[in-house]
Amino acid sequence: MNFQGLDLNDEGFHATQYQQFFSHPESVQYTFIFWFSGFIGGLFYKVFSFAGLWGLRFAGALITTLTALVTYKLLKHYVKPIVLMAALAVLAALSIQAGPRDLYYNNLSAFLYIAGIFFLFRGLAMNKPMYIFTGAIIFGMNVFTRLPNILGAGLIVTIAYYQLLKKETIKAFLSKYIIFITGFISAFFIILGLMYLIGDLDVFVNSIKSLYTTNNNARTDDGLSGSYGISNLVKLLAAQYIKSIIYALLSLAVIFGACFAIHYFESKKQAGKIFIVIFRLAFIAILVTLLLSDKVTSSKISFLLTGICLISSVFVFLIKTSAEFKILTLAGLFIILVHPFGSATGIITVVPYSLWISVPLSFQLLLSFRVPAFTSTNPGSVWHSLQIHKSLAAGLAVITIFILYWLYVQPYFGDFHKRPEMLSTIDNKNMKMIFTSKERSEQINELLEASKQYMKPNDTVLAYDCIPMFHFMTETIPYLSNPSPWFYSNSVFKNQLNTAYQSTHYLPVIVRQTIKIIEDDGSRWPELKPKNKYLDWERNKFRNNYLNAFISNHQYKKAWSNESFEIYIPINEPMNTSRLIDSAIVTPERQIQ
Repeated sequence: MNFQGLDLNDEGFHATQYQQFFSHPESVQYTFIFWFSGFIGGLFYKVFSFAGLWGLRFAGALITTLTALVTYKLLKHYVKPIVLMAALAVLAALSIQAGPRDLYYNNLSAFLYIAGIFFLFRGLAMNKPMYIFTGAIIFGMNVFTRLPNILGAGLIVTIAYYQLLKKETIKAFLSKYIIFITGFISAFFIILGLMYLIGDLDVFVNSIKSLYTTNNNARTDDGLSGSYGISNLVKLLAAQYIKSIIYALLSLAVIFGACFAIHYFESKKQAGKIFIVIFRLAFIAILVTLLLSDKVTSSKISFLLTGICLISSVFVFLIKTSAEFKILTLAGLFIILVHPFGSATGIITVVPYSLWISVPLSFQLLLSFRVPAFTSTNPGSVWHSLQIHKSLAAGLAVITIFILYWLYVQPYFGDFHKRPEMLSTIDNKNMKMIFTSKERSEQINELLEASKQYMKPNDTVLAYDCIPMFHFMTETIPYLSNPSPWFYSNSVFKNQLNTAYQSTHYLPVIVRQTIKIIEDDGSRWPELKPKNKYLDWERNKFRNNYLNAFISNHQYKKAWSNESFEIYIPINEPMNTSRLIDSAIVTPERQIQ
């Protein structure tokens, strides 16, 4: 699966970070909010650069496999092996389909969360302080993988809950608290010290300042639709969690309703048998219809699984079960609630990486369910519990079928071509063994061939606005300290253009996309184009105006174009501070053509 599908934005963002991490860290300063993922990815790329993008995808597959293995070791005594294996297979498939396949901050964060919980849980269960300390260090390091992971410090609550369940002394409680806090803080000294030693500390601090500016100026007209404002992030997650619970309640109601209906008609002899046959045929017909109509997507499956986990987790806290099972449930629930925070798309993108603990535990709980209305003296109770288990198992099978179907229909989140259509390659050493559609490969190959006339590796280039993979393919250096200006708010983009112009000695070649290549309606480019022109997109209009002003003020000319991309080169390169972009020059009413 790592061979097919090509996305120029998200994977390009990560790949360029790794490529430039050690050689030109200031050129990818924005990505340093994910410093630890950049450090790990940069090390991997340094050793396996010959493997290009496919190598980074292999690293992603490796980290997902390690996450599954650690989860298995963590849960094998609490979840039946067949249930655990099935759940892990579903989660691996879902994570492959849901986002980028390379090593990056979301799948690395998931691995570090699971690894940290593994040590923390062992430390509590076996009363080994060193394990608790190790787990806390991992949680602290995870903050630098993705800054919202600082919320992982809240996993200290598992210590308090365990002490409460085991009724241990206050002294034992406080000592474990101190050990956890010491480990978490120690990770900061370790990582910041490492940054200082390799010269990354200033770049990291500047990336934090940039992030603060973006969040502080988050508005609906900031070019990011206010997505990264803290209040908007909280509201988004709250709405999505409510939606996921509704999905789960409706699905569980259908399953239990079907069980009761089958149980009722089973006793009706001949009429009952006819009903059951009709019911099964109707179920298959509905399943096929949903598959062909594309009504059930991977994001909806993520909502469903999240809702099931939230409901079952609350249920665990109310029933009598082992302290260890409760602690693991709390840890899994905590990850679901905090890991997606900071993502503009909320649980849609991140939650597939947040379910490694909760889904197996939830499946185990559901498959252990007994109907209280039937007593052990009632012969129907055994049958009914068995029927529920079969129905839940069928539900799991249906989820698996949908995930596999979507892996075929939409093999990659940024490349919605079907697998038989993706047999063409990119003529570039960093893109070996990567296949996409014939038309997409032609457009990219034309761009790469034309760009050879205007740039060479290590030249500074402005790739606008969500095509950072261009930098990775050409080994050029980002002009704006961010390989994907798409992630900049309007004001930050304008300021970065001015700052870059003042600090460089020459103007960059500008490579610009002219079609939409992201989101669902842009994921089949260039064959299918959205109705509205990309350069006129409402979200982009301010950034486009600022770039148009830059091109006009510095007397650029269009040197080459095809139907998807353009290359602009400066006619002359004098430094002239009067040409800095001023918001008074470019307004929504006055677009520079």
